[in-house]
Amino acid sequence: MKKDINYADINSFLILVEEGSFTKAANKLMCSRSQISKQLSQLEAGLGVSLLVRTTRTQHLTPSGELFYDKCKKAFERIEHAIDITSDTASHTSGEIRINCVGGYIGENVIGPMVTDFMQKYPQINVVLDFSSRRVDLVAGEFDFVFRMGDLTDSSLIARKLTELTIGIYASPEYIKKHGEPLNPKDLINHKCIAGSLNTWTLLSEHTNEKQEVIVQGDS
Repeated sequence: MKKDINYADINSFLILVEEGSFTKAANKLMCSRSQISKQLSQLEAGLGVSLLVRTTRTQHLTPSGELFYDKCKKAFERIEHAIDITSDTASHTSGEIRINCVGGYIGENVIGPMVTDFMQKYPQINVVLDFSSRRVDLVAGEFDFVFRMGDLTDSSLIARKLTELTIGIYASPEYIKKHGEPLNPKDLINHKCIAGSLNTWTLLSEHTNEKQEVIVQGDS
């Protein structure tokens, strides 16, 4: 029978008890007296007990009605308290944001200042910033945002382009004088490069617009 009991009928019963009459309860709920009576009947039928004794002049709770009113009143107060707390929390931006980002220029010059400005604007939010190039699983929920360079390999992810970076290969005059100048991308394999976390470089020809991948050897 409990499946026939609903929130609206219980709320109507509480107001009926507190207002002391069907007329006053109907006015507060902005409905008819017959609607209040119908809801009370539905509630009593669902519970299988009589909650309220009604006469032409008075009404009073049965022992079951007193018990039900007391328990429901306390439960509704807790629900209202939970609603108030949740609404108050929603009006104040707080919580934690976990960000994974590659280091170097993107981490230090692009993302770093953005995070600093964000934290100044929203001091109640704790930002966890992880500078690493390891592959992370966004679906698993380890991080909320991930910043990367290059093409998006997983098309199911939601991504937004932030900026464009121009990347080149540079060497000091002293290095060129001592080790020679690489004339072809594949010559880089014979040079000592500062590779960082990526040992596979994709080079784009300015003349033919062709891409060529080169595996370099060097220090990170």
